[in-house]
Amino acid sequence: MSEATGSVNESSAPASTGATAGATNPTAQGSSNWNMQTTVHSVDQLRQKAPDVYNAMLQGIASSMVGQMKRRQDRLKEIMREARRAAGIR
Repeated sequence: MSEATGSVNESSAPASTGATAGATNPTAQGSSNWNMQTTVHSVDQLRQKAPDVYNAMLQGIASSMVGQMKRRQDRLKEIMREARRAAGIR
């Protein structure tokens, strides 16, 4: 597997593409300037230049948060069950 290098040339990058094909497989779009070396300097810039990548990132963050909340809720329920059991309350 070869690694592509380069930078984003904003004038030739199509505005309507999500750039995920170029970001995941640099050779998927022969003329695409997006690759694994593409750099963005802010989340807003990522949202503008690669909306599909931005959305996937937000979904990943949200999924992680939901998982943490579920684990913490399950832990709290177990602590409450143990406390009720120790107190002799059903």
